Amino acid sequence: MHFTSFVSLAVVLGGVAADTTTTIVASSNRGTWEGWGTSLAWWARKFGNRDDLANIFFSTGSTSWNGQTVPGLGFTIARHNAGASSWNTINGTTKMVVSPNMILSRHIEAHWLDWTSQDPSSSSWTWTVDANQRAMLQKAKARGANIFELFSNSPVWWMLTNKNCAGAANGGNNLQTWNYGVGLCGGGGASC
Repeated sequence: MHFTSFVSLAVVLGGVAADTTTTIVASSNRGTWEGWGTSLAWWARKFGNRDDLANIFFSTGSTSWNGQTVPGLGFTIARHNAGASSWNTINGTTKMVVSPNMILSRHIEAHWLDWTSQDPSSSSWTWTVDANQRAMLQKAKARGANIFELFSNSPVWWMLTNKNCAGAANGGNNLQTWNYGVGLCGGGGASC
């Protein structure tokens, strides 16, 4: 039925053409394919405690969802968003600026809370934020995912000139100069 609807739409629209045509060249070698997966950032923040979604994304078995049986995708890679937001105040005055251009569900809480220490075992760090995203990491591992990546869409808010992880107002550089060379994961310029 969906195919018939698509064909009908294509006939009505007449000379519709794709913007880009892609051709697969089987003889080309682009390296080893490690697997495929998903970023957990926003969806797992909300739904990371759900076994049905873990089964759909990370298993190859069938799962009942929304009244239907759907096949598992068998993802082998799970990407954890290290976050850039936090609701703490530093030195009693410095706090994150919340952008009206970024919906609150996109504020992933950061593990790194302040600039006091780059040592992940210090009180400048918390490993308890975003329990649902971390729960989905565990569910992914239990279902066979074997590659886990840590990433961030932005430096932590307190590293930024405007204290806003949604970006600079003019779209330019927003990183404070004293944070150049500081890795988002701390310690010796390591990067996430």
